[in-house]
Amino acid sequence: MVTAGDLTPTIKLFPHGKEPVHIDLFSQGGGRRGAATAGFLFGLSRFEDIKVEGAAGTSAGAMANAVLV
Repeated sequence: MVTAGDLTPTIKLFPHGKEPVHIDLFSQGGGRRGAATAGFLFGLSRFEDIKVEGAAGTSAGAMANAVLV
């Protein structure tokens, strides 16, 4: 089975081999915010050079972060 993730190439933020950027996320809740957060996190997951160290959130934001981790 092919998923959307299989069709989307990963992106190198630092093409010259620098260390990855480590970030922590906090996402707010709310219906529309949750949908926007999910889209943002999907885009963020395409970057090979960004590593999510921790994630927290409320309501829909917490659910979106849970899927990412």
